[in-house]
Amino acid sequence: MTTQPHIFFTNDDSARSPALPSFIEELLPHYKLTVIVPDRPRSGISKAISFNEPIRFTKGPRLAEQIIIESSGTPGDAITWCLTYCPDVDLVISGPNLGLNVSLHSILTSGTVGAAIEAALWKIPAIAFSIETPSNTWFIPQDSDANYKEAAKRTREIIDLVLDKGLPAGSDFLNISFPADVDENTPIEVAKPQRVRFTNRLKSRIDPHGMEYHWIHGKENSQPIKATDVYFSLKEKKIVISPICISLSEDKLVEIARRYFQPLLNK
Repeated sequence: MTTQPHIFFTNDDSARSPALPSFIEELLPHYKLTVIVPDRPRSGISKAISFNEPIRFTKGPRLAEQIIIESSGTPGDAITWCLTYCPDVDLVISGPNLGLNVSLHSILTSGTVGAAIEAALWKIPAIAFSIETPSNTWFIPQDSDANYKEAAKRTREIIDLVLDKGLPAGSDFLNISFPADVDENTPIEVAKPQRVRFTNRLKSRIDPHGMEYHWIHGKENSQPIKATDVYFSLKEKKIVISPICISLSEDKLVEIARRYFQPLLNK
């Protein structure tokens, strides 16, 4: 009997995510799953790690006979659990995030992608998924008209390819976005991330005690840049795959900086 590939599955939207049941039902017959999700939505937390507080992992709901473990920590903490208790995992998948994680700004902010970044740092192959949903679902998980079932099927196609061939050469992880109306015929595009999708600003308010407080509000840029993940996702409604390398520097940049700081280096 062939051993099923072992997939570690997390998200940042918690077990309340309306997409989670469809993904569990699609993946469970084909892979051994370990599923750990935060016990509450943790959007926008990137790869934060809970260094200064204890983390509890407790048995959560059962979906399609799959036990869901809930964590009081972050998606990044779930990867630390993976490293500790199942270091031989074949692949980490994270998501699907409610709302598209397109653009570098979103990729580096998302808790969903943060889990993939944390896995990739430890050289575990990882894929982060997101699906287009209305903005009122992004921080308080609730259902929408997004085609979660078909997104799950298309996800399995991608997973099987990665398990068979490994990640594309030079990639640390993949960031993949689905349009809300994804179906079996939705084309796939490979594209680099746009730098930013939203411009964030503060909106100020006054509380009942007369004290000022602020909300961060993002205004979407009106013209996505052609040939980027934002353009193909929003304008052409394609499935978009972005290969991501997480190296934050390179030899060329180090050499340029060395010449720049030469007066100080020679002191």
